[in-house]
Amino acid sequence: MLSLGSPAHMDFVLQYTGFPAHLIDEYMSGEECNLIHPHPEGGKLRVNYPMLLKEAARRSGRLPQQIVVIEDKEPAVKVAKAMGFFVVGISTNHSREELSRAGADLVAADLG
Repeated sequence: MLSLGSPAHMDFVLQYTGFPAHLIDEYMSGEECNLIHPHPEGGKLRVNYPMLLKEAARRSGRLPQQIVVIEDKEPAVKVAKAMGFFVVGISTNHSREELSRAGADLVAADLG
């Protein structure tokens, strides 16, 4: 499981969704792999998302097509799909149609 959030946030998401933790090979927070940096103008963080996905695949020892990426942002769906990951789009920030056009293999309304 890779999250741009903290390990505590990952635990919350697993608890909230009831996702079976035994299906997760590796937990990786974006914080711990030095690929997330403060934006020079403040506010949002800068993320090297392709490198983050590549590192997650490397750590898990799996090929991208063996990994499920769950994303709610259209640009991230496009990147993950272009890299060969199986992508589940969550339509909280973009419509089902937008996420499908971006390449999501499946689209769900939420994680619940």
